[in-house]
Amino acid sequence: MGVWAATGRTIVQEYRRVLATPGALYSGQIGIAGRAKLAAYKTAALATAWLYPEGRKIDLRRQAIIEDVAIVWDLGGTNLRVSAVNASGEIITEILKADTEGIQKRATRKDKLEDLTAVELADARDAVVAEMTRMILKVKDAVGHREIPVNILNIAGSFAGPLTEKGTVIKGPNVVGFENYDLAQTLMRNTSIPSFIINDAVAGARSEEFYGLGKSVTGNFGWVTISTGFGGTFRVGKSLVGVEVGHLPSDIALGVADVECGCTLFGCAEVFAGKGLPLIALKERTQWTHPIVDESNLHARAIINMANGGDPYFSQLVLRSATAIASAIRTAAIIQRPKKVFVSGSMGKNAVFFKKLQAVFTALPRPMMFSESEWQTMLVMAEVAEPGLAGAGAETFRRAGYLAA
Repeated sequence: MGVWAATGRTIVQEYRRVLATPGALYSGQIGIAGRAKLAAYKTAALATAWLYPEGRKIDLRRQAIIEDVAIVWDLGGTNLRVSAVNASGEIITEILKADTEGIQKRATRKDKLEDLTAVELADARDAVVAEMTRMILKVKDAVGHREIPVNILNIAGSFAGPLTEKGTVIKGPNVVGFENYDLAQTLMRNTSIPSFIINDAVAGARSEEFYGLGKSVTGNFGWVTISTGFGGTFRVGKSLVGVEVGHLPSDIALGVADVECGCTLFGCAEVFAGKGLPLIALKERTQWTHPIVDESNLHARAIINMANGGDPYFSQLVLRSATAIASAIRTAAIIQRPKKVFVSGSMGKNAVFFKKLQAVFTALPRPMMFSESEWQTMLVMAEVAEPGLAGAGAETFRRAGYLAA
């Protein structure tokens, strides 16, 4: 293997040098011996399926370097994103974005995506799938016009909800209409490109494992996202273990008896994430210190900003949110024994909320299996900016043999 790796590195140097000189292969600039040597290098590399570290290989027929890429998408209750990535985790095209909730509201002509009929649920789902297909084909066209020729390995998706082993959506707690729906097969039929789906928390863990701070963690680690919802995955040994951390019961959440979690149960820690936080605030409006002029703009970020500004009610609401979420992470940590837990998501990476979450977490009773220093430094803000996209790509290249845990 060492001999072929050295051969591959030589090809990188020689072949790129030759390609940089127009006509060099046939003009005699490298001489007969040089051309023979280069041909031998290329043949040897191809015979051993040697690949460039960044996911590029030589195509003898086309006399070009080919880059393997994946078209990736990330679907959550708030946003849909589509782009393409290479084996280094680099996003190589513009990230196309769409408003998931807006698409579904327009399709159903409803202001609220609650109590929809079976026909309306199908309309809401199909509208999202149609937009996904359009965006995927647009990205496909974009990568086809890159300077370096590409080979699209597959379409890889990150979905905010539980999936079967084959990738069928079991339920979309924050994305309506996808229950028991084979989204991967549908996208493959629509685009003629092989497709698979992984859970968004699995994608997040993969992104941090291969492209982020997880690369420096030798033992177990966790990855949680706090955004519209709240979920997580832990790497235990070399395997990823999905933990429905957002659906762990919370005493604080149980105290909000009339706010239902996306899973249709009550008392889940997730009700204190981005989707539930405004609902709690609206139900408790009699406790507000100051009235809010436009309640339609009451979202998680606005609540955190008001808490940071010193508003008594919203300060307590954010504290309750941080406590419910920190307690759920603590329970998962006791079971999975991580060295670090990386926190992501629009709420999780909000500097104000993360600071509050970290303070609450470290103040919780320390489990006996962790030292004081381990406990105090366990929560870390995740590094990867687009974990759903990068993680779906990482899973593609892991399966293709580029990446190994």
